[in-house]
Amino acid sequence: MNLGDALDRTVRCYPDKTALVTDDGRSFTYAELDERSTRLANALTERVGTERCAVLAINHVAAIESMWAGNERGLA
Repeated sequence: MNLGDALDRTVRCYPDKTALVTDDGRSFTYAELDERSTRLANALTERVGTERCAVLAINHVAAIESMWAGNERGLA
């Protein structure tokens, strides 16, 4: 099982479970995190196509969303 399969399975099996909690107390479920990262993946694909892109992010929700979005794009 690769990372993408594991993420998809987790979202399918536990959509309403808390995936992460930020320092300021905001929480995101697996379904919310998946939806946000899918939107980011789609936006990146619209803007850069299949080209690679880099993300510089601090330890924040954006970093996690970016990692998931990159995985959803299926590009190395």
